Amino acid sequence: MPKRYTSIASRKDEHISLIFYGGTLTPFQIKSIKFPKEEIKEYKFLKIKEALPLLSERIQESIPKCLEAFKNNTPIYLENFY
Repeated sequence: MPKRYTSIASRKDEHISLIFYGGTLTPFQIKSIKFPKEEIKEYKFLKIKEALPLLSERIQESIPKCLEAFKNNTPIYLENFY
C-alpha cells in the first residue's frame, strides 16, 4: 500500500493520501458499485495511460513507484509524492 504525505509547507491544506490495490473486479461487482451522488459525481475504469492525464503532475510522478510496489507486493512510503 503506497502512502503519500504532503507537508503543509507545500500546500494550503495538510493531508495524507493513500492508494490501495483492490484487485480485479468482476462485471457483477462493477454493476453493484453505488456511491452517494452528493459525494462522488462520477467514476471511470481506465487504463493507466488514459488515467495519467487526469491526475496532477505530482501524482502522475508517483504512479510508477506505486506500480513497482504492487509488482513487488510491498508497501512504500512517499513523502511529498516522491
